[in-house]
Amino acid sequence: YRGAHLYSITGEPEYQDLASVTGYISVINKPALVGWATREALEGVQRELYGLLGKNTCAMVELDIDWIDRLLVKARAKPDKTKTDAGDLGTMAHGVADFFIKNGRLPAEMDPRIKTAVASFMRWWGSGREVLAGDTMVASREHRYGGSYDALVREPDGAIALIDFKTSKSVKYKEYALQVAAYGQAMLETFGVACDRAHIVKFNKNEPVGFDVATVADMPMSFEAFIHAKELKTLLSEEHFVRQEG
Repeated sequence: YRGAHLYSITGEPEYQDLASVTGYISVINKPALVGWATREALEGVQRELYGLLGKNTCAMVELDIDWIDRLLVKARAKPDKTKTDAGDLGTMAHGVADFFIKNGRLPAEMDPRIKTAVASFMRWWGSGREVLAGDTMVASREHRYGGSYDALVREPDGAIALIDFKTSKSVKYKEYALQVAAYGQAMLETFGVACDRAHIVKFNKNEPVGFDVATVADMPMSFEAFIHAKELKTLLSEEHFVRQEG
């Protein structure tokens, strides 16, 4: 079940509440996010201050402590809100893509904010690949994790490729390779089918309509890196590093 990003494996042995692939790779540091969050917060402050000036380029304004405190609260919350909003739009775009894969048509109604992302997906759809499956849950009994890849396709050369859709700014984040490699291993364990290659496909959220594709260069090495990330995440969850005395 995906609501809590936890997975269960039925059969023998049965496992409950397995953590997700994305949960494990969240341990990877993302230094670019620090700069992005700072810019988001400062841009929010800038807009509020410009709003006080109105159409004037220079004016006397009065500030009080309460107003400044409210401004700072909004500034601190802005990066998280922007990230949440972007995640919601990405989830909607993923949902439309999966609906199309499974039904052969777009839903009757869509949020206009994902118009470009959906158009980008449709352009990728017509790029010469046969889509075999849409969003599919898989799990690794051996390594005890679960996840869900976005599509499985047969490419023009006959190869089977696992696909993960993204609406992020870049297709080249290294943790993406770990993610799809983990899905590939889980797919092999779940269905007994190995993928020949794996791609990350990024759809543009803003004009122009288009998509970018990155191919995992080394699946075994990427999977090994995922296992290391999983082990680190697990170790860091234990309370054996710092103990408060007294």
